[in-house]
Amino acid sequence: MHNMTVQDVRLAVGGEWIRRPDGADGSEADDSSRALPVKFGAVCTDTRKIVAGDVFIALKGDNFDGSEFLAQAQAKGARCLVTHRVPAGFVPSVPTILVKDSLKALGRLARGYRDMQRAVVVGITGSNGKTTTREMTSAILKRNFTVLQNTANENNRVGVPHTVLRLSDHHEFAVIEMGTSEPGEIAELARIAGPTCGVLTSVSESHLSGLGSLDGIIAEKGELLAALPSDGIAIVNFDDPRCVRAAERANCRVVGYGTDKRCELRAGDIRSNKFGTHFMLNGRHEFRLPLHGEHNALNALAAIAVGWVGGVSIAEMQIALRRIEPVGRRLEYRDFAGIGVLDDSYNANPASTCAALRTLGRFPCEGLRIAVLGDMLELGPDSERLHREVAYLGTTQPVDLVVTVGKQMRALGEIYQEQFLANGKGCVWSFDSSEEAAGHLLEECRSGDLLLIKGSNGMKMNRIVDAFRKRYDAESLMPLRPTRREHPVGDPLPDILTRTRNPAAA
Repeated sequence: MHNMTVQDVRLAVGGEWIRRPDGADGSEADDSSRALPVKFGAVCTDTRKIVAGDVFIALKGDNFDGSEFLAQAQAKGARCLVTHRVPAGFVPSVPTILVKDSLKALGRLARGYRDMQRAVVVGITGSNGKTTTREMTSAILKRNFTVLQNTANENNRVGVPHTVLRLSDHHEFAVIEMGTSEPGEIAELARIAGPTCGVLTSVSESHLSGLGSLDGIIAEKGELLAALPSDGIAIVNFDDPRCVRAAERANCRVVGYGTDKRCELRAGDIRSNKFGTHFMLNGRHEFRLPLHGEHNALNALAAIAVGWVGGVSIAEMQIALRRIEPVGRRLEYRDFAGIGVLDDSYNANPASTCAALRTLGRFPCEGLRIAVLGDMLELGPDSERLHREVAYLGTTQPVDLVVTVGKQMRALGEIYQEQFLANGKGCVWSFDSSEEAAGHLLEECRSGDLLLIKGSNGMKMNRIVDAFRKRYDAESLMPLRPTRREHPVGDPLPDILTRTRNPAAA
């Protein structure tokens, strides 16, 4: 937090002093001449992480009230307190600012600080693929630039301001993922982050309980593109007609990516195996990803588009994507004593579940293909219909056993059961919890089988993976190098450098 003082904090958040920097009580707004500027370290909203010299902002949630921890923050050395209320009996001994809404104050402070920074902000949103695209984009830009990105789940009204407040003078780019669960959230995050470039990866049925309808989702995701300046760039998935519709709100240049000929950046010859995914960019440049699922080729295209407009060379982007690390619990392949597990347990909605089922159907497998599917939550009144629609697509993919977890997923199981009875093969198991499913799978799975683990985060599907890890003592991530018997698509390792050598000199 360079070049900001606690006086600047009050001006940014628009609050009133309870205790001024000169040590006096009162709420006078004109404090510039009352004390020397008081600088501070960082901004913190969690007293467990506070460091002496920080500004503490007391947030209020459904199950907590940060104002109850003002005394604790003060005792730990907070240099300034920002709060929506002062508990009875608390007497501040450091500069303290009273605001109407602490969360909005955090956003205003981040926006004020953003205006002081020179970094180019890339905003990324979409129903699916946000986090993977964020990681790929950051990896590409880091080949040439100093980059800040949000981490873990910092994609909401708390996390995005925290990310912006970590910007410093040496950052040239900031890659910020933006999520939403209710109308207006993306617009607010865009106001805080001030993106010059916006990426829209996909639009599909997710968070319907908060956003109401598919039209509501399109409108909400389009807020990012509408917020871009006239000299900005919108990067849009042209394979998704809903994204194309949302792009109509952009008042700047739109760069399309996908597999269609109208796209400026196109992926062709997309192939996958146990070692990752291969595709050709515009029919000329070969890219290999150590990630599973053909949909990741589109995520890579979005990142390549950002690198392209940022001036990163094709060779540097090829290297960056070849070295990308899989994001945890997002189609991460594991091997447990010959039992393959595609761990996609982080979250689920209809589009991502369909993509995962396609990956399962095309993945090399010597035994049974087993789809272990937990409820897709937050789909509102259309939940049963959407679960059934996933089943209709899923039955077009080769699956030998379907294991449903939760009440809502039983609707999908019914469709599969009808299909299996008509074909004379296949089986459906249904369980109420992931722990119950894990116990049966551990007893029945054999070497050569391949499991897809997929479901909303609230279904705790990761516990099934944990059970396999515990049974087989240690997790074994699939190595990127091929074995003697099995080779990936193309060469096993990047040959960007070796292709430039003169064969005669070898």
